[in-house]
Amino acid sequence: MFCSSTDCNRPFAGPVAFCPFCGQKQVVVADAVVKTASKKIVSQPAPAVITPPIPPAPPQVPAAAAVPPSLSTSPEPFRRTAHTRPTPPSPPSAQPAATQLPAGVAGWSWGAFLLNVIWAIGNRTWIGLLALIPYVGFIMAIILGIKGREWAWKNNQWNGIDHFNRVQRKWSLWGAWIYIILIALAVGLPAYEGYQKRAADNVDSQTVSKQPTPVAAQVPETDAAEVSAQLQRADAAFNNGDFATALTELRPLANQGDVAAQNRLGFMYSNGKGVTQDDTQAVSWYRKAADQGDASAQINLGSMYQNGKGVQQDETQAAIWYRKAADQGDAGGQNKLGLMFAMGKGVSQDDTQAVSWFRRAAEQGVVDAQYNLGWMYHTGRGVPQDDKQAEGWLKKAADQGQVPAKNLLDEIASNATNNTANNTENGETANSADASAQLQRGTYAYRNGDFTTALAEWRPLAEQGNATAQSNLGVMYRDGRGVPQNDVQARFWLRKAADQGHAYARQLLGQIGGSVADTTIDTRSQRDGSTLMQQCIINSRTLTTQAGSRVALSESEATRYCNCAQQQSGTLASGIPAPVGNRCLNQL
Repeated sequence: MFCSSTDCNRPFAGPVAFCPFCGQKQVVVADAVVKTASKKIVSQPAPAVITPPIPPAPPQVPAAAAVPPSLSTSPEPFRRTAHTRPTPPSPPSAQPAATQLPAGVAGWSWGAFLLNVIWAIGNRTWIGLLALIPYVGFIMAIILGIKGREWAWKNNQWNGIDHFNRVQRKWSLWGAWIYIILIALAVGLPAYEGYQKRAADNVDSQTVSKQPTPVAAQVPETDAAEVSAQLQRADAAFNNGDFATALTELRPLANQGDVAAQNRLGFMYSNGKGVTQDDTQAVSWYRKAADQGDASAQINLGSMYQNGKGVQQDETQAAIWYRKAADQGDAGGQNKLGLMFAMGKGVSQDDTQAVSWFRRAAEQGVVDAQYNLGWMYHTGRGVPQDDKQAEGWLKKAADQGQVPAKNLLDEIASNATNNTANNTENGETANSADASAQLQRGTYAYRNGDFTTALAEWRPLAEQGNATAQSNLGVMYRDGRGVPQNDVQARFWLRKAADQGHAYARQLLGQIGGSVADTTIDTRSQRDGSTLMQQCIINSRTLTTQAGSRVALSESEATRYCNCAQQQSGTLASGIPAPVGNRCLNQL
């Protein structure tokens, strides 16, 4: 008979219960063996052989009683043909391959999900190492959670389902504990650091309070009247140039949390008055006062963000701080917030919002806001175009000495004259609307310190004969803004504007003196005076009053202040004495 295993299929004498070659249990009985043998003999022609009768099949015996073929006395059921070659046996496997997972293996694996890479190495499931790849790791962790138990069963040797489940349960517990510890650390460490910092602060404050200090170094508790007096002494010292005394008066109050002192101290650091100039320190003190709701400090902090001084430039943060001041009714904050809306800086560009904030500030008398509102009416931005309304607000600003307002009033009047006469006798451009828009773009750029853009907008108009552009170009040459300082060029362009009847150009020409033909005059002394005036204007953009409040001046106001101081003291070379400065400030 043949072995019933397809891998073996060797002939042997039988019947027996187990194959003597591969040990496979035999399921055929004696008569089946006869049939199989006969079938195989028929399939291959061979000489006729007389087969003796087959005795009855002996009873089935255990595998240990199987008789080796060499000792068997049973006759062979057939003869093999000469060309038949038995198939060599394959080595028996240690465990039969399982076609289906045992019950209890499949399911979600928390260990594989939480510890993915570590679990994969421990369970010889190398595909889990894909969790190391960025952006793929989380997806692979989920896949391991779903398929991990199945892969672990196939890739490792287990002593049974109970052993497998015990090991996988341990992986899940370890994963859960590790994640609990990590979460606790993430929450607990910052809390502990904060606790330590508060405890250290308390210890330091208690230590300082217990340490004997000189009487002069102690800061007594002061009432409102004493704080006000101390601030006034600081302001007086500051106005007299005694910055060391001002610093001595302000720092104790600032350390006690007085917002006015903190704001002033920030100003001193920002401008290097009595201390080494330090924008980072300035921002720190401005923020202390701004966080307490001081509108002036909020504006200053917004300006630091807008200009990127002491902090990374962030116009969105600047707009946030301007709004905080504006919401308190501070006119300076309202005007600055209006500019942010008009230019779309830090906020979405919105002319209607810009007009709203300009109006609130203009009604409080802020000259820059009055000019801005007049310009919005003149150009029809955020409101219907209305030169009558524009002239009304511009006149308010011009009456306070603002130069751009006077220039724009002259431009409106010039356009009206040209439109009525329907000619360009004075050399204005034929398309007055385009010229006006170009002038205003230059004005916006100039007011925001972008002198290159202002020059690019004004010079073509000046060369085409626009009187306002010629006057503006003359001012740029006079002050050395966007161009090298040159009084000869300044007089040249101012004369051209004055010859067309530009009133402000005539006024400036009289201040500079000389004529266009004075090209050989030594203008060195004039340049020195102009340099002092420019420095005075820059330093006077922010002043502190006797009452302790900070005043932000526009460029025109600072110019008027410095001109007043020069007239009363005779020179700016030695600074502005406090009495002169106070009188000039009160005249603004």
